[in-house]
This record gives sequence, C-alpha cells and structure tokens, in this order.
Amino acid sequence: MDISTQILQKIRNKTTLFFCGAGISLEPPAGLPDWKKLRDFTLESITKKNELLSLHLPSLIETPMIADPGEKGITPEVVASEIMANCSGYFESFRALKDGKPNINHIYLAKMARAGFIRYIITTNFDTFIEDALHKENVPFFVCRTDEEFAKFDEQQQTVVLKLHGCLSLPKTITSTVEQEAVGLSFEKKQAIRTLLGHYHFLFWGYSGADLKIDLDYLEHVSCKDRAKGFYWHFIEKGDFVEKVNTNVEKLVDIYGHRGNTIHGLFPDIFRELFPEEEMVSIDCSYEEQQEWQQQKNQKCKKELDEWSNEHLTESQACTIVGNLLYHNGKLQEAFDCYARGIDVCQEQQDQSGLAVSLSNCGSIYRIWGEYEEALSHYQRAEKIARSRQDYEKLCIYLNNIGKVYRVQGNYAQAASYYKDAAKLSKQIGNQQSEGVALNNLGMAHFYMEDYEKAQLCYERSLLISKKVGDKQTTCAQLNNIGNIYGRMQNSQKSLEYYSQALEIALALGDKNSLIVCWNNLGVTSRLLEKYSQAKEYFLKSLQASQLIGDLINAATTSKNLAILNEMEGKYSQAIDFYEMSVGYFRSLQDTEQINKIQNRISKLHLKEDELEIQMPSSILQAEEPPLSNDEILSLLQIGEEDLQQLVAEGKIFAGATKSDVENLREELMLEQTVVIPVMNVNASKTNVDPNQQQKAQDKAMNELQIEKNELNTLIQQGKLSQAPTIREIENVKDERMMQATIVMNSPISPINKGEEKITFSRALMELQMEEEELEKFIESGEISAVKQGEEILIPKQEIDNLRTSAMVEPTIIMPTTQELVDENLAIIPEFHPDQQQKAQDKAMNELQIDQKELDKLIRSGKLSQTPTLQEISGLKDERMMEQTVIMNAPNLKKERQTLKNLFETISTPALEEMDESIHPIFVVNSEENSEDPEKLRQRAMNELQIDEEQLEQMIVRGEISATPSIKEIQNLKNDRMAQKTMQMASFHLKEDPPSDLQILSSPERPRMASQMQSMSLEFPPKRERPRMETQRGSAEIILPFEDDPLE
Repeated sequence: MDISTQILQKIRNKTTLFFCGAGISLEPPAGLPDWKKLRDFTLESITKKNELLSLHLPSLIETPMIADPGEKGITPEVVASEIMANCSGYFESFRALKDGKPNINHIYLAKMARAGFIRYIITTNFDTFIEDALHKENVPFFVCRTDEEFAKFDEQQQTVVLKLHGCLSLPKTITSTVEQEAVGLSFEKKQAIRTLLGHYHFLFWGYSGADLKIDLDYLEHVSCKDRAKGFYWHFIEKGDFVEKVNTNVEKLVDIYGHRGNTIHGLFPDIFRELFPEEEMVSIDCSYEEQQEWQQQKNQKCKKELDEWSNEHLTESQACTIVGNLLYHNGKLQEAFDCYARGIDVCQEQQDQSGLAVSLSNCGSIYRIWGEYEEALSHYQRAEKIARSRQDYEKLCIYLNNIGKVYRVQGNYAQAASYYKDAAKLSKQIGNQQSEGVALNNLGMAHFYMEDYEKAQLCYERSLLISKKVGDKQTTCAQLNNIGNIYGRMQNSQKSLEYYSQALEIALALGDKNSLIVCWNNLGVTSRLLEKYSQAKEYFLKSLQASQLIGDLINAATTSKNLAILNEMEGKYSQAIDFYEMSVGYFRSLQDTEQINKIQNRISKLHLKEDELEIQMPSSILQAEEPPLSNDEILSLLQIGEEDLQQLVAEGKIFAGATKSDVENLREELMLEQTVVIPVMNVNASKTNVDPNQQQKAQDKAMNELQIEKNELNTLIQQGKLSQAPTIREIENVKDERMMQATIVMNSPISPINKGEEKITFSRALMELQMEEEELEKFIESGEISAVKQGEEILIPKQEIDNLRTSAMVEPTIIMPTTQELVDENLAIIPEFHPDQQQKAQDKAMNELQIDQKELDKLIRSGKLSQTPTLQEISGLKDERMMEQTVIMNAPNLKKERQTLKNLFETISTPALEEMDESIHPIFVVNSEENSEDPEKLRQRAMNELQIDEEQLEQMIVRGEISATPSIKEIQNLKNDRMAQKTMQMASFHLKEDPPSDLQILSSPERPRMASQMQSMSLEFPPKRERPRMETQRGSAEIILPFEDDPLE
C-alpha cells in the first residue's frame, strides 16, 4: 500500500487530525505573506523613519540566517521580540493579516470536517481563514484561543479548531516572540496535544516545524512517543522546487521509526478522491493572474504596516530596534550609528526617557570597544535620568550596566554591589526577567572573586527564573557560566555538556556574540579532553566571528587560546603566529601588560624552536614508518619537553623518529635505568607497557624506597610514580622524602647528650602525627631539643616519647632501630601492623559511636587516617561537640541568619538567602521505620542540618530525605554534605602554577543602545590586577564567562 493510500484510508477511518501552519494560507485568495516575508515587510516600514535606517535594511534582510541555514534575514521571532520590547502597539501590526479570503486548502479542510472525516484542526496561524471556510460550509465549530478554552476542548460535540499561537480575533493571545516561544506551550495546550496524540495520526500541512528549534519536544511528540499513533509531515513540491525537510523533523522521524513519515507534494491533490466530482475544489485563475493578485495583496499589506508604524512607532524607537538588530547580527559600528541618531532625535524632541535609553546603549558599545571611562559616563547619565523620572524598570538595566564596567576594570566588589542593588530593585517591582539578569551578573562577580559556591547559587537561581519567563538569551549565558564553574572543579565533561546546551540556544537565536563565547569555551574544554582537532575548529570559528564583527577583546582572547593549543601540540611556528596576532589586538586595546607577557612567551618559543631544530639522519629518510611529532614522542615516553631536549642533546632521539625508534628508546630507558623525568601526571599516558618490564620496575621501586605493595599503589594513584616507575621517578620520591627529613630550622638548635637515642626530624613527625610547623614550634619554644648532624636534624627519642604521652598520641608504627636511621640517612616510611590498625579503627568507632561504613566515609574525607590516633579522634569529637553547641544556641543564630537574609534580599530562595552555605547535591534517601515520634525526628533533622521547616519540606519533596528521617539518615546526609564540600574546596585549589598574566574576559554583552560621539578619546583605566588562570606548560587559557546585557 503506497503512502497516499495509507493516508486516505486513515482519513476515511476518522483516525487523523490536521496540524496546519502558515504554508496553507500563502496561496490566493488568502495570499498571506509567510512569517519571514512578514518580517521583511515590517522591517521595511520601521526603517522608513529616516534615511540612515533605510540604508541598513538590506543588511537586515539579506544576512544569512544562522538558525536556519540556507535562509536569509534575522530570525523572525528575534525581530518580533525587539518590536514588542520597544513599541507598545506591537499587536496592531498584525492587522495587515486580516485581509483576504479562504483558499483551496482551507476549503478542503472545511469539506472534510463537514463530511465527518476530521473533528480536530490544530494550527499555529493567527488568521481566521479556517474559521471562515468552516462557516461557509455550514460546519458548527468551537475555537480554542485561551487556556480556559483549551481546557474544554474535549467537551465539544462539534469541530474544534485549536489555535496554539493565538488568534487575531483576540490579539492578547498571539504568541510570536522569542520569549513567548521559549516559555513553551501552556499546560492546557500541552494536555490537549497529549490527549490527541494517543487517538489520532497527525497530518502536518504547511508547517515547517520551526518551533522545534528551541525545544524538540515543543509539541509533546518526544514525551508521548510510546503511545502516539504517529505522523505524516507534508512539505511542498511544485515543479522544480522541493522544500527542504527541517532537521528537527528528521530527528522526530528517527525517534518514531516507521510511525514517522515525511512526504512531498501530495496535499491538497489527494483529497479530491474523498469527494464526488461536483464537489471538487479548483482555482479559476491562471498562474500569471495569481502572481498579479499576490503583488496587489503584498502592497496592501505593506500599506497597513506603514500606517501601523506611523501610529505606534517613534523615530527614536525605530533607531533602537534597528540598532539592536544590527548588534544582534554582529555589526557594531552600524548599530552605533543608529544609536547615535537616536540620541540626536531625543535631544531635539526633549525626550528624556528615550535619551536615557540611547545613552545606555551608547555605553554598552563603548564598553565592548574597551573605552570604559566613556561607557561609565554614559551609563551614569542614563542612571541619573531614570532616578529623576522614577523609571525603575530602566534603572535596573542601568545599574547592571554600571556594574559591568566595574567588573571589566577588576573592581569586583563594587560590581557586586551594583548587581545586588539591581536584583533587589527588580524583585521589589516584580520584574523577574530583570532579576534573573542581575543574579546572573552577580554570579559573575563572585566567579571573578573565586567564590565559586556563591557564583553557582546565583547562576542556578537565575536559570530557574530565565526558564520560567522564557528569557533564552539569559538562559544561554547561565548555562555557559555554570559550565565555567564545572571547569574550575576540573569536571571537563560536565562543563562540555553545559557549553553544548548554551551553543544550541545561541544557534537557534542566531546570536553571533553568544556564539563567539560558546565556541571559545567549547574549544578550551575540548582541549582539556585532548580533542585537539575539535578544539581548533571551535577556536577558529570564534576567532573568525570576532574578526567579522570587530570584537577586538574576544579576538585577542581566542587568538591567544589558539596559540596555546598549537604550543601544546609542539607546533611552535604556528603558535608564534597566533601569539603575534593576539599582540596586535591587545596593542589596539592598549593593554601593555598582556603585550609584555605574550612577547616574553614568543621569545621562549623562539628558543624552543632553535633547540629542537636538529639534523635528521639520512637513514630516517628511507624509513617505512611515518615520523612522529613532538607531542606523540612526549606521550609515548611519558616525559616533558625539557627531558626531550636533554635526550636530543645526548643523541638518544632525533627529529623524525618513528614509533619503533621511540619504543626501543623507552625499553632502553626502563631496563638500563636511564634518567628520565616523568610528566606531572605520570598516569595520564595511555601507552601500553610490557607486564614483565612493569613488574621489574615496580619491584625495584619497592626495594629502593623500602615500601610494600599497598604503599607503592598509593604513590601510583597520587601520580608520583607511573605503572612502570623509572629511576628518575624513584629518585624524585626519595628526594622528596629526604627534603622532609632535612629542614633547617630558623631557631638555634639545643645540644643533645651523645649517649641518648636520637631519631630524625621526619621520623619525629611520623611518631607524633603532626605537621612540620607544629614540631618547629616545640623546638623554638625549647620544649624539645634538636641538633644538626650534617644535613640531618636529630631529636632525642625520649623527648618525643614524653611529648607523645602528654598529647595522648598513640604509637601505631613499628620502629626500626636508630642504627638503621643513621646509616641509611633516609626518611623511613612507617609500617602499620594490621592488628594495631584494626584496633585503632575499633577504638574510633566506639569513641565516636559510628559503624564501619561511617568510619570509611570519615577516612575518605580525610578527617581520619587509616590508623586513627587518639588526637584525630579527640579532634573529631570536639568538632561534633561544637556542632551541638551551635544547635543549642539556635535562637540566637536565627536572629543572625535573619540579619544575613536582610543583607541578601535580592536572592529569594532559602538556599540563596544564606550565602555562606555550601552548594549541596541532591541525595535520595530511602525512608525507614522509626520508633521515635515523627515530629521529634523532623525537629532533630532541622537542628542537625541547621535548616527551617520550609527548607525541610523542600528537601522531602526533592527526595533528599524521608518524611520521618532516621538518625542514621540525618547523619549520612550531614557526612555527604561535608564530603562534597571538602571535595569542592580541594578541587578549587588543585591548580598547577596559576599565573596572573591573563585576564578572564567576558563576552560582549548585548547592548541596547549607543550614541555617536564627535570625538572618541581613548581613555583607558589604570593597570588592574587580573584574575588567576589555570596553566598548562607555563601557558594560560582563557575561558570566557558570559554576561547578559538586557536590551531595551
């Protein structure tokens, strides 16, 4: 059975419904412009306000559409959002769609409804042609436009038309902007679709599926795929023209398998078979007549839009709309010109509100260009006007923008102050979108101050708000910023997930400025995951886009990241090229600090090039194997660049060496014990090593270091030894231990009786289970005597025993003789006896009243050692006693918390109000039977976890804790939170060599307006301290945090 027959059979069986888009209303006599053509007509009317705007019309309608490859112009929903944000009479622009009559498509739908073949028609169209056709065919119908009407759709005994995006008959129901689209369909609309999916096959007609670009499940087809009947998605095919299938529709087809189909050119012709010949519908005009009629219709539509523009749009508003769209398209200078014209118009007409808007946008452009003093001046003028007019909506924006200037100048505390004021004011006036933006920017300030917990709290709260109000621009920023947090926590994979989500939104919006940031950050993360080719692709996209729109700051950032990537790959010549490109951009920004840093780096790379330029032996020219690159040699040998240069100097490796050459050298280094320095993380290499050689190397390491297998495994896990330890690795570990045993004290060393038994300084540390600083204090105070013998510090053993006894330190190690210590002159590793270790652990469980599982958690979190000492146990008991004291003082603490809440009013959730709390993951705890009173258990939970009743209820709803929590459940949650905080804090400080030479740069935030300044004096702020960055081989990478700049 062919597909046409299948469809007709289902229609006759009354198991189909039609889902119609704008495509069914394009043909005459309806002749409506499609969504993109309506966008162009509307922009044409807006740009007629003055000659400058008219010059920019071609740029707006001819630019390639990023969100829909192959199409041209800015995304229609973005244009609609700008108009709606800057023009109070936006809905009146749709009156141009009221003219016309039902065409053949509408008539066939009405005839099928009259014949009883279809009962439901879903449409995204605003026009009323379907209703007009039903009325003409005398078909009773019910129209669903509001949520209340959608809730009653299945109660009707007549044909039902469900208008998902509203209707011209009730303009307030119309959905056409990015924000409205991003919020998605209401619950009532979704429920209607879910119900119909389970009973009918959907026939999509004239609908491209554009709404799916924001959310593939926009029409509930993903959520309901298991119980949905299926769909047939129709696309146009006329003559040589074949409409391209939307990529998101293809994704749905893949999900549905044989139940999902795409078809071309069948509708409406196949519907003729459903009716007798006398009811056939035909068009009684030629193609030429249709074209002439369409032109007349287009002219009428344009005339209606011109009238709308004259009635509802001022010249300054038009300048703002066009300027914002040009900025969205990455044309900063053109946007600047439009904003400048807006300032002139507002000053001529004494429009103070419009002047403030234009000044603010002018400041945003100046900020992007690096002219911070000019930016701040314009923002402050706008702020002053808004305060005098008590225009609090605009004031929120201006406070945010002032904060951004202070942030890029490195004054993060001042920036945070402005962001908090903006968030507080936004909350007071009930503007959730503005509050979400301010919280995102506040998170940025905390991020720069390296307070990642507060930053993440702000980002997550902001993300909830943005999703609720449908602010996709800010959502994109928040996803990117949360990705930055995971990057700081060394979780590159999680970071990649968030960056990818942000990129999807940026692509859907077609926002080049957001794309620059997303591509750069994806490049950095891909590099960390060793996906170098992918990283380079992302960096190049970011650099090209930055160059295209004239974004010097991000061009400088991304070219530097490309230089770092090439340097890491050993491609020094290319690295130098990109570094020099970056210097050029920083020179334009007059950033001398960056220029000096990069030029120093270039000099070092020239030296590296000279050192690694060695003659290739003639024998290598005849080699069958391809030569390896430097980074491949480094990976196979598990060595650093300096060690490679040493091997080159010794003649053991040469340029163009093959894999066989390197493997032979590796075997030589391992068996002949040639000195080779491993890279920082010796376990990072994936090179396969011969098991026998590996075992020999491990045996030698245990013999040299006098350690057992379990201690060897610990050193391997810590990255101090590789799986096949080299001699240099072993020597490094020995040197490290020797260093601990040969600390030279600042205080004078007391004499010791020669007859006394003495132990080394490092041995004393092990005996006492204390830090070096503590033991030094005992020596400085004279409580312990010490003598320097050669390079060794010796301490009387009796004094150590006395100190251990007084401190209740329990001896848990087997002591070698003093003779062994003196003769070997090495730090001896303590050897724990299994019985003593178990005894110490039993004592810890008894003292702390915990089980083995909880003990293991304390050991993993670092609070107890494998063999807990009395000092460790006592310290932990004191810590728990302090917690109980805090709980007993809860009434006073509550007052203090209320004070903190007043300080952070700008943040509305309980977790955010207590800004000193850690970020906690959600843990699902199984409920248990409890013999105690449930109310007492709940009260205990609130006391132990230091939360109020509302927070406890939220935790129960999220599944973090049961309704009647057991004591063990509460304790487990406390331990998990403490362990999580410990891991986070540790991860934040695990940075190798963080330099202060690079600035973390924000993305160019979306400006609302800008002004033309007759003389642009380049005044730059004084040198400021730049945030510290992670390093790799002495270089730093830049991850761009993402700030959202609200457009007006």
